[in-house]
Amino acid sequence: MNDNERERLRQCADSITKTEAATAKRIDWSAARLKLLAAAIDPESEKRAAADAEERKRLERLAANLDRFYSDIGIRYHGCRLENFEVGECSRPETMTDNVDTAKDRRHIQNRRTVVARLEKFAAQSCRNLILIGPEGVGKDHLLTSVCRTAIIDHDRSVRWVNGLDLAAMFRDAITARRPERAVIDLFIRCDILAISDPVPPHCDASEYHLTNLYRIIDLRYRNERLTWITMNAAKSAKDRLPAAIRGRLRDDAIVLNCDWESYREAK
Repeated sequence: MNDNERERLRQCADSITKTEAATAKRIDWSAARLKLLAAAIDPESEKRAAADAEERKRLERLAANLDRFYSDIGIRYHGCRLENFEVGECSRPETMTDNVDTAKDRRHIQNRRTVVARLEKFAAQSCRNLILIGPEGVGKDHLLTSVCRTAIIDHDRSVRWVNGLDLAAMFRDAITARRPERAVIDLFIRCDILAISDPVPPHCDASEYHLTNLYRIIDLRYRNERLTWITMNAAKSAKDRLPAAIRGRLRDDAIVLNCDWESYREAK
């Protein structure tokens, strides 16, 4: 191919490129004219389109938050709702042989109803810290799961769930893998609500290392005004389970509810 032929090919390529650019420009201008025409005919169409796009984003965000939350809590708790929490029946009707048992069971029923009623009001706003205290097996995680789900669906909040044993294991794994502790902490400080099931592992004394890292998480959330909701396996108070610095930050502007009734597990 000589120089003249190469020059003609170059000119042809340039002409094609210019034609394609002009066509694309006309298409873009036509689309813009159609958009302006549609807006002139129906001034609300652009607002509706923007609202529809925002709603799609909200639903996608909601689905992602729910998927992650359900993955965190496990299958057992997927169906937990305040509506299906057992409050109104005797836990051990077959053993109620005297007035003492009857009075005790009635007191437990009233306590359960009171806690559920307060949680229903709490879930309508979800704007304060929450502490559920009580013996093992009384349904604290059921209740906490229920209000977390409401926060996600009704208030568009992002929620992370973790239990104390898993949290402690995550920090141990970080040491083994020589990863910075901050990588674990960052997982739990950005969400709107952090739910911790028994932050101090049950049946054992928490190590100083675990309590230090737990404090770092709670303190960072406290300083950034992010909500933390916890359950505690304790008879009446969190004093024996949590150091004062952690306890004080959790209790600040918190709803504290004592789940003082008989274990569902022992009643079965």
